[in-house]
Amino acid sequence: MISRLVGRMRFCRYIFLTFCIMVSSTNEPLQAANKHSTASLARSLGQMVITGFSGNDASAPDFQRVLDNLQNGVIGGVLFLPENIAGREQLQRMISMVRACRCPAVPLIAVDEEGGVVERLGQEIGFDETPSPEDLSYYGLSIAKAQYKLLAHKLFELGFNLNLAPVVDLNKNPDNPIIGSLGRSYSSNPLVVTKFARVFILEHHALGLLTSLKHYPGHGSSVTDTHISDADVSATWQDAELLPYRYLIRSHLVDTIMVGHLRNDARWGGVASQEGFAIKRLLRKELNFTGVTISDDLDMGGARSTKSSLADIITSAINTGIDIVLIAHPISEDTGQYVNAAIVNGLASGTLSAYEIQKTLRRIAKLKRSITPGFKAIRTNASSSNPGGSASSSSRRDTP
Repeated sequence: MISRLVGRMRFCRYIFLTFCIMVSSTNEPLQAANKHSTASLARSLGQMVITGFSGNDASAPDFQRVLDNLQNGVIGGVLFLPENIAGREQLQRMISMVRACRCPAVPLIAVDEEGGVVERLGQEIGFDETPSPEDLSYYGLSIAKAQYKLLAHKLFELGFNLNLAPVVDLNKNPDNPIIGSLGRSYSSNPLVVTKFARVFILEHHALGLLTSLKHYPGHGSSVTDTHISDADVSATWQDAELLPYRYLIRSHLVDTIMVGHLRNDARWGGVASQEGFAIKRLLRKELNFTGVTISDDLDMGGARSTKSSLADIITSAINTGIDIVLIAHPISEDTGQYVNAAIVNGLASGTLSAYEIQKTLRRIAKLKRSITPGFKAIRTNASSSNPGGSASSSSRRDTP
């Protein structure tokens, strides 16, 4: 307890001294100290950033910027999207270069590979397609296990270490434009969703791959696509949508949770990724989640609808309880530098709490330490006594 208190005091003193240097006079010695301290601070805070990039080969200028930013600690991870994947050979070369970088910490190398419509690594680059969550819920757990084993091996072979999946949204609205109508939900039944998500996670953990439950606190009942605007689920959301999170957290299977741009003023006080208490109260205290939270893309309409400035959106997300901010597409010539500067400036201005930032950095460091050979043995020993721990292979998707 004492060592933790001392650590917190040292971190807060470091932030305070950095801030003092940043706002002090313009004589040359202080300018040099300012430059050094700001760079050191930015290097620490970069662990809170994942960005995408433009281009689909190792020579693309934006990819080279991503490599520089990773090595300099400006960002802590990179996301690969369909526009970055022209072929297997090019993709493997880019990932190999990321893995070989002399980064301050292990970089998160992310993709969202759910299966079905969200399939980044399919036949175009020489891999088999993975069925959608909806289809696999019809086929049963045995087939799902086999399919997810193949999916995890695919990511492992390419060099990814984080899959931004599975979707644990309940299929409360089959006409939902971004979840139900696209087959991205396993079921309207939280027990069925938990069982299939558990299989997905365990097959990834068997190879040391991290996963991310999404879209917290629940996107399944919405009538709006958060790519376009925030989804107000005040009239449709139900407490049952938290059950997959509750069951999987109790089983110690959850690495990260992606927070969506979902509005419910009464239940969590606004848009979950931007305001209110969906993370700090519901997730941390009621569901007892101690791991890392990741924002859904903060450049989506659902986040943009809350504020005019992206820098304000970034700091609001962190204040709300987001540990890692995700910007999926380039938003400036150097997206990583922009996001990092927004966090540094937020901390220097007092908009962001040094104490909360310290807790965030500890959670991220703990997550990254799990990307080791020992991760496989630790995770596969997770308890299976929860309601999602076992099911017959004939489990079917419930009709809502």
